[in-house]
Amino acid sequence: MQYFLIILLLIVSYLLGSIPFGLVIGKVFKKIDIRQHGSKNTGATNAVRVLGFKLGALCFFLDALKGALIIIIVKILMANNVELGYQLGMIRINENINISITALYGLTAVIGHVFPIFLKFKGGKAVATSVGALLALAPVIGLMGILVFYITLKMSGYASLGSLMGASTSLIAIIVYDLFMGKGDYGVLFFEYSKYNWANYSVELISVLLYVLIIFLRHRSNIDKLNKGTESKFEFEDEEN
Repeated sequence: MQYFLIILLLIVSYLLGSIPFGLVIGKVFKKIDIRQHGSKNTGATNAVRVLGFKLGALCFFLDALKGALIIIIVKILMANNVELGYQLGMIRINENINISITALYGLTAVIGHVFPIFLKFKGGKAVATSVGALLALAPVIGLMGILVFYITLKMSGYASLGSLMGASTSLIAIIVYDLFMGKGDYGVLFFEYSKYNWANYSVELISVLLYVLIIFLRHRSNIDKLNKGTESKFEFEDEEN
Protein backbone atom coordinates (compact mmCIF):
# COMPACT_ATOMS: atom_id res chain seq x y z
CA MET A 1 0.00 0.00 0.00
CA GLN A 2 2.85 2.39 0.82
CA TYR A 3 4.43 2.01 -2.61
CA PHE A 4 1.08 2.47 -4.33
CA LEU A 5 0.56 5.76 -2.47
CA ILE A 6 4.08 6.91 -3.31
CA ILE A 7 3.64 6.15 -7.02
CA LEU A 8 0.24 7.85 -7.02
CA LEU A 9 1.68 10.99 -5.45
CA LEU A 10 4.60 10.99 -7.89
CA ILE A 11 2.09 10.95 -10.75
CA VAL A 12 0.14 13.79 -9.15
CA SER A 13 3.39 15.73 -8.78
CA TYR A 14 4.22 15.20 -12.46
CA LEU A 15 0.76 16.39 -13.51
CA LEU A 16 1.08 19.42 -11.24
CA GLY A 17 4.46 20.18 -12.79
CA SER A 18 2.91 19.92 -16.24
CA ILE A 19 0.58 22.89 -15.70
CA PRO A 20 1.98 25.61 -18.04
CA PHE A 21 1.38 28.67 -15.90
CA GLY A 22 3.40 30.90 -18.22
CA LEU A 23 1.15 30.02 -21.13
CA VAL A 24 -2.03 30.35 -19.06
CA ILE A 25 -1.05 33.74 -17.62
CA GLY A 26 -0.06 35.04 -21.04
CA LYS A 27 -3.37 34.04 -22.59
CA VAL A 28 -5.52 35.25 -19.67
CA PHE A 29 -3.89 38.63 -19.05
CA LYS A 30 -2.24 39.56 -22.36
CA LYS A 31 -4.13 37.42 -24.88
CA ILE A 32 -0.83 36.13 -26.29
CA ASP A 33 0.99 32.81 -26.54
CA ILE A 34 4.41 33.36 -24.97
CA ARG A 35 5.72 30.43 -27.02
CA GLN A 36 5.66 32.85 -29.95
CA HIS A 37 7.76 35.48 -28.17
CA GLY A 38 11.17 35.86 -26.55
CA SER A 39 12.93 32.55 -26.10
CA LYS A 40 9.68 30.81 -27.11
CA ASN A 41 9.24 28.63 -24.04
CA THR A 42 6.71 28.66 -21.22
CA GLY A 43 9.14 29.20 -18.35
CA ALA A 44 9.19 32.04 -15.84
CA THR A 45 12.24 33.80 -17.29
CA ASN A 46 10.56 34.10 -20.66
CA ALA A 47 7.34 35.15 -18.93
CA VAL A 48 9.17 38.02 -17.22
CA ARG A 49 10.74 39.01 -20.53
CA VAL A 50 7.50 38.88 -22.52
CA LEU A 51 4.75 39.67 -20.00
CA GLY A 52 6.56 42.13 -17.76
CA PHE A 53 7.86 41.88 -14.21
CA LYS A 54 4.58 41.54 -12.30
CA LEU A 55 3.05 38.79 -14.42
CA GLY A 56 6.45 37.15 -14.80
CA ALA A 57 6.89 37.15 -11.04
CA LEU A 58 3.46 35.54 -10.67
CA CYS A 59 4.51 32.87 -13.15
CA PHE A 60 7.76 32.30 -11.25
CA PHE A 61 5.87 31.93 -7.97
CA LEU A 62 3.39 29.43 -9.41
CA ASP A 63 6.11 27.46 -11.22
CA ALA A 64 8.14 27.34 -8.01
CA LEU A 65 5.06 26.26 -6.08
CA LYS A 66 4.72 23.27 -8.42
CA GLY A 67 8.07 21.99 -7.16
CA ALA A 68 7.49 22.86 -3.52
CA LEU A 69 3.85 22.06 -2.76
CA ILE A 70 3.86 18.30 -2.31
CA ILE A 71 7.22 18.36 -0.52
CA ILE A 72 5.84 20.89 1.95
CA ILE A 73 2.65 18.89 2.51
CA VAL A 74 4.59 15.68 3.19
CA LYS A 75 7.03 17.46 5.53
CA ILE A 76 4.16 19.06 7.46
CA LEU A 77 2.50 15.67 7.89
CA MET A 78 5.78 14.19 9.11
CA ALA A 79 6.43 17.11 11.46
CA ASN A 80 3.04 16.46 13.04
CA ASN A 81 3.75 12.73 13.36
CA VAL A 82 1.00 11.78 10.93
CA GLU A 83 1.56 8.20 9.80
CA LEU A 84 0.59 8.99 6.21
CA GLY A 85 3.41 11.53 6.08
CA TYR A 86 5.99 8.89 7.00
CA GLN A 87 4.54 6.48 4.45
CA LEU A 88 4.86 9.11 1.73
CA GLY A 89 8.16 10.62 2.84
CA MET A 90 10.31 7.71 4.03
CA ILE A 91 11.19 4.19 2.94
CA ARG A 92 12.50 2.04 5.79
CA ILE A 93 15.43 -0.22 4.88
CA ASN A 94 16.51 -1.24 8.39
CA GLU A 95 16.67 0.24 11.88
CA ASN A 96 19.48 2.60 10.90
CA ILE A 97 18.45 3.53 7.38
CA ASN A 98 15.19 5.29 6.65
CA ILE A 99 15.58 6.80 3.20
CA SER A 100 13.91 10.17 2.71
CA ILE A 101 12.23 10.37 -0.68
CA THR A 102 10.54 13.77 -0.42
CA ALA A 103 12.88 15.24 -3.06
CA LEU A 104 11.50 12.78 -5.62
CA TYR A 105 8.21 14.69 -5.62
CA GLY A 106 10.11 17.80 -6.59
CA LEU A 107 11.98 15.88 -9.27
CA THR A 108 8.80 14.59 -10.90
CA ALA A 109 7.37 18.12 -10.82
CA VAL A 110 10.52 19.38 -12.56
CA ILE A 111 10.18 16.64 -15.18
CA GLY A 112 6.54 17.63 -15.65
CA HIS A 113 7.54 21.27 -16.10
CA VAL A 114 10.16 20.38 -18.71
CA PHE A 115 8.09 17.69 -20.44
CA PRO A 116 4.45 18.67 -19.79
CA ILE A 117 1.87 16.16 -20.94
CA PHE A 118 -0.52 19.06 -21.62
CA LEU A 119 1.83 20.69 -24.19
CA LYS A 120 3.07 17.64 -26.08
CA PHE A 121 6.08 17.41 -23.73
CA LYS A 122 7.49 20.83 -24.71
CA GLY A 123 7.94 22.97 -21.61
CA GLY A 124 10.27 25.27 -19.71
CA LYS A 125 13.89 25.08 -18.64
CA ALA A 126 13.37 23.74 -15.10
CA VAL A 127 14.73 26.72 -13.16
CA ALA A 128 11.71 28.03 -11.23
CA THR A 129 10.30 24.60 -10.39
CA SER A 130 13.74 23.41 -9.24
CA VAL A 131 14.05 26.53 -7.08
CA GLY A 132 10.71 25.77 -5.47
CA ALA A 133 11.67 22.17 -4.74
CA LEU A 134 15.02 23.22 -3.32
CA LEU A 135 13.48 25.93 -1.14
CA ALA A 136 11.12 23.32 0.30
CA LEU A 137 14.01 20.93 0.97
CA ALA A 138 16.74 23.35 2.07
CA PRO A 139 15.48 26.93 2.36
CA VAL A 140 18.76 28.71 3.08
CA ILE A 141 20.62 26.85 0.34
CA GLY A 142 17.79 27.62 -2.06
CA LEU A 143 18.04 31.30 -1.14
CA MET A 144 21.79 31.17 -1.74
CA GLY A 145 21.11 29.95 -5.27
CA ILE A 146 18.61 32.76 -5.86
CA LEU A 147 21.11 35.34 -4.57
CA VAL A 148 23.84 34.06 -6.87
CA PHE A 149 21.38 34.14 -9.79
CA TYR A 150 20.49 37.76 -9.04
CA ILE A 151 24.11 38.89 -8.63
CA THR A 152 25.17 37.12 -11.83
CA LEU A 153 22.25 38.59 -13.77
CA LYS A 154 23.00 42.11 -12.52
CA MET A 155 26.71 41.83 -13.31
CA SER A 156 26.51 40.04 -16.66
CA GLY A 157 23.02 40.72 -17.96
CA TYR A 158 22.60 37.05 -18.86
CA ALA A 159 19.65 35.25 -17.26
CA SER A 160 20.92 31.91 -18.56
CA LEU A 161 24.31 32.39 -16.90
CA GLY A 162 22.58 33.41 -13.68
CA SER A 163 20.48 30.24 -13.75
CA LEU A 164 23.52 28.04 -14.32
CA MET A 165 25.57 29.75 -11.61
CA GLY A 166 22.70 29.64 -9.12
CA ALA A 167 22.07 25.95 -9.77
CA SER A 168 25.77 25.12 -9.46
CA THR A 169 26.09 27.08 -6.22
CA SER A 170 23.14 25.26 -4.66
CA LEU A 171 24.54 21.85 -5.59
CA ILE A 172 28.03 22.68 -4.28
CA ALA A 173 26.56 24.09 -1.06
CA ILE A 174 24.57 20.92 -0.40
CA ILE A 175 27.57 18.66 -1.11
CA VAL A 176 29.84 20.73 1.15
CA TYR A 177 27.19 20.78 3.85
CA ASP A 178 26.75 17.02 3.64
CA LEU A 179 30.48 16.38 3.87
CA PHE A 180 31.44 18.86 6.58
CA MET A 181 28.41 20.20 8.42
CA GLY A 182 25.52 17.75 8.29
CA LYS A 183 26.62 15.30 10.95
CA GLY A 184 24.64 16.49 13.97
CA ASP A 185 21.05 16.22 15.09
CA TYR A 186 20.01 19.46 13.42
CA GLY A 187 20.81 20.74 9.95
CA VAL A 188 21.91 24.36 10.49
CA LEU A 189 20.85 25.10 6.91
CA PHE A 190 17.52 23.31 7.41
CA PHE A 191 18.46 20.27 5.32
CA GLU A 192 17.38 17.38 7.51
CA TYR A 193 20.35 15.04 7.63
CA SER A 194 20.54 12.08 10.00
CA LYS A 195 23.58 11.61 12.22
CA TYR A 196 23.25 7.83 11.86
CA ASN A 197 23.71 7.19 8.18
CA TRP A 198 24.26 9.47 5.19
CA ALA A 199 22.27 6.97 3.10
CA ASN A 200 19.11 8.29 4.76
CA TYR A 201 19.34 11.31 2.48
CA SER A 202 21.12 9.82 -0.54
CA VAL A 203 17.93 10.01 -2.61
CA GLU A 204 17.56 13.72 -1.83
CA LEU A 205 21.18 14.41 -2.77
CA ILE A 206 20.82 12.49 -6.04
CA SER A 207 17.54 14.29 -6.75
CA VAL A 208 19.16 17.70 -6.29
CA LEU A 209 21.98 16.60 -8.59
CA LEU A 210 19.34 15.69 -11.19
CA TYR A 211 17.61 19.07 -10.74
CA VAL A 212 20.89 20.76 -11.67
CA LEU A 213 21.67 18.32 -14.49
CA ILE A 214 18.26 18.95 -16.07
CA ILE A 215 18.82 22.71 -15.85
CA PHE A 216 22.16 22.39 -17.62
CA LEU A 217 20.74 20.10 -20.29
CA ARG A 218 17.86 22.49 -20.93
CA HIS A 219 20.35 25.34 -21.29
CA ARG A 220 22.60 23.59 -23.83
CA SER A 221 21.88 26.12 -26.57
CA ASN A 222 22.43 28.99 -24.14
CA ILE A 223 25.78 27.55 -23.07
CA ASP A 224 26.81 27.28 -26.71
CA LYS A 225 25.80 30.91 -27.33
CA LEU A 226 27.64 32.06 -24.19
CA ASN A 227 30.79 30.34 -25.42
CA LYS A 228 30.42 31.98 -28.84
CA GLY A 229 29.53 35.38 -27.39
CA THR A 230 26.17 35.43 -29.16
CA GLU A 231 23.84 34.98 -26.17
CA SER A 232 21.24 37.74 -25.86
CA LYS A 233 21.21 39.74 -22.67
CA PHE A 234 18.05 39.75 -20.59
CA GLU A 235 15.62 42.54 -21.39
CA PHE A 236 11.90 43.13 -21.57
CA GLU A 237 10.10 43.19 -24.89
CA ASP A 238 9.07 46.83 -25.27
CA GLU A 239 5.74 46.06 -26.89
CA GLU A 240 4.65 43.81 -24.04
CA ASN A 241 5.24 46.24 -21.14
